[in-house]
Amino acid sequence: HDEAVRGIADHIRMFWEPRYRRQLDEYTWAGGAGLLPLAVEAIASLRDPAEVAKRKPNPRAVGLPDPAGPGS
Repeated sequence: HDEAVRGIADHIRMFWEPRYRRQLDEYTWAGGAGLLPLAVEAIASLRDPAEVAKRKPNPRAVGLPDPAGPGS
């Protein structure tokens, strides 16, 4: 699992233009419909922690915990 996430993240980092990486990241913050969980984890691993701290999480976003808790 971890190796797959690293491989996807490496591919995105090495072969995707920065503007496409930003669009993909924004898409995951907006919900990321249709993305596989491994891809979401890979995209999240590329995020700058300082930028993540500035954002208010979207509870519908794929791969983010629901602030209301499990089962809500």
